Amino acid sequence: MKLKKIYNFFLILIFSSFFVVSGLFAYWFIRPNTAYLDPDLSVESWDLPMQSSHNAFTDLISWNYDDWFYLAFRTAPSHGPTEESQIIVWKSPDTKNWYLSNEFNLTGKDVRDPKLAVIGSRLFIYIVVREIGSTGSDEITTTYYSYTEDGFDWQDLKEILPKNKRFWRPKTNNSNYWYCPVFEDEKIELYNTTDGINWMKTSTLLEGQGANEVDIEFLPSGRMIAVIRQQFGVEITGTIIAVSNYNYSEWTYSQIDFARLDGPCLFSYQEKIYAVARWQPEVDPILQQVGSPLAKQRTALYLIQPENITYLSDLPSQGDTSYPGAVIKGNFIYISYYTNDPLWDFPWFLGMLMPTRVRIAKISLSNLESLVINRIAEDAILPQFPWFDYVYFFGILLLSLYISLKII
Repeated sequence: MKLKKIYNFFLILIFSSFFVVSGLFAYWFIRPNTAYLDPDLSVESWDLPMQSSHNAFTDLISWNYDDWFYLAFRTAPSHGPTEESQIIVWKSPDTKNWYLSNEFNLTGKDVRDPKLAVIGSRLFIYIVVREIGSTGSDEITTTYYSYTEDGFDWQDLKEILPKNKRFWRPKTNNSNYWYCPVFEDEKIELYNTTDGINWMKTSTLLEGQGANEVDIEFLPSGRMIAVIRQQFGVEITGTIIAVSNYNYSEWTYSQIDFARLDGPCLFSYQEKIYAVARWQPEVDPILQQVGSPLAKQRTALYLIQPENITYLSDLPSQGDTSYPGAVIKGNFIYISYYTNDPLWDFPWFLGMLMPTRVRIAKISLSNLESLVINRIAEDAILPQFPWFDYVYFFGILLLSLYISLKII
């Protein structure tokens, strides 16, 4: 009798677990997208034609050599490290019609996170390269570079010095010195260059606190602002804002807990700093903490101030998404990013297993300015508790237990 009870208990456990997991996956696959696109932005967006299953980690720039857009992105069979990965560079006169500029890959290595910069008369690309099989504290990651002077003929990839560091996006405010945040092992440093090839350390921007991906922009006064992602799993997971005066050697910090800006891209317009990065619209302290792979994710627009971040609006996106580039041209801001099909709403981890495409969003700058004015005057939009997810989960759990008891 006792063995039968134990047997029935395990049958109920197995059946209920299968029923709940199946129900969750069914729910994730049919859950409609609830991304919030502020109607005042009037976002125009479209997918680009992709051939591989996972296309991600974009950057976008306009080069005055031919006044065309240049788009860089990674294409691969999956999100994770693979030697089948490639970096593709396309060029376009209008962001609608694209032509191949170049392809980059390295035998036996994973390539990702391409960043574009116009330095002098050259268009540079910086690519993060990871040794296949190296993970965690033993991960071997460095940065390679190439450049073109005509948009078609690119130099062979060369390893940048210093080695074993991840370079992000170089920027300048005077066309004399270009600055780039560089990170490894929770340590972010600021480097500078005059030619895009030879780099010198300016300062240590931040060490510890889960410091990871980072982008910089210049305030109207010449001060520099940096937005730093904190890795999931540290005591406080969120975003750090760092600000420094002109010599960029001493920094002040502000901690933002409600959002973690993965893959940040900063741009400035009319003396305001904006960011495009990942946004998590629902947060709870148990399963969907900030940065949790079980949570919904978006690519979103933010207003960045020295001590504050204001969420503005989502872009059409969901699942595995973000890592944008941004270009101001004429009266519009053009934003590149990647996403799963915006029709659905997968949790992040599931999105990483599904196909992704590169997408372009076009927004009127006057609409963006109007939205900022309205948003500052309103109460801040913060992540919500995922009530419906929990109602669904406990509902399907109770249903599975009821059916199990009836059957067994």
